[in-house]
Amino acid sequence: MSNLLKYTNKTMFSKKLFLIRHGHAYHNELFPIIGSKAFRVQEVIDAPLTDIGHDQSNELHETIDQYGIQLVLVSPLLRALQTAHGIFRRKNIPMRCIEHIREYPIGEETCNQRLSLDERFVEFPDIDFSEIQSIDDIYWTPQRETLDALNHRIQDVKEYIRELPQERIAIVSHSSFLGQFKDKHIAYIENGDTEMLHCWPLEYDLPLVDQPNQSL
Repeated sequence: MSNLLKYTNKTMFSKKLFLIRHGHAYHNELFPIIGSKAFRVQEVIDAPLTDIGHDQSNELHETIDQYGIQLVLVSPLLRALQTAHGIFRRKNIPMRCIEHIREYPIGEETCNQRLSLDERFVEFPDIDFSEIQSIDDIYWTPQRETLDALNHRIQDVKEYIRELPQERIAIVSHSSFLGQFKDKHIAYIENGDTEMLHCWPLEYDLPLVDQPNQSL
C-alpha cells in the first residue's frame, strides 16, 4: 500500500489532534518552593503564565505552521488562553474556548478555578467565547472532581470533536486533562512522575468511532 493511500485511509477514519499543554505558569513556578501547596493557595487562582511560559508559547508560534492546524480549542483558564494567543496570534486559524477541556480536578485546587471572563473578552478578541455558558465559574467547588466525572468530560469532548468539520485540531489545555485524554494516565509531579512538557505538541489520532479498548 502506498504512503499516500495509508494517509488517506487514516484520515477517513480519524481526526489528527495536536495536544498542547499550556506554557509554564505561576503555580508551576511555586511548586519547587512550597510543593503541592502551590496548587491550592489563593495566590494561584486562575494562575497566569510566567515570563518563561510566554517565551515557550512565542517559540512554538514560530514553528506551528508545519502542523496544518485548522481549528484551536482552548481551555478558559488564563494560562491556556495566554498560551493559545501566543502560539496562534496572527495565524488566521479560528480559536474556540471550550469549558470541558479545563484542568482536572475542577474543584479543590485553586489554580484550576477561573476568574470572570469579562476582561478575557477584551484581552483575547481573537478567541471565540460563544460556547461558554457563564462568564463566572459555575463549575469550581471546594470539593474535588472525581475521576469518573473527568472521564465523562473527556468522552463528551471526543464526541464534540468528531462532529466538527475540521480534520486537524489543536487542543490547548492542561497536563492532567491531556494525560487522561491521551493515555488514560495522569502524571503527578508530587509523586515523582515525569510531567508533560509545556508547549510541546503531541499528536493523537482520534477515531471517528469509539474503539472497544478506547472507551473510558
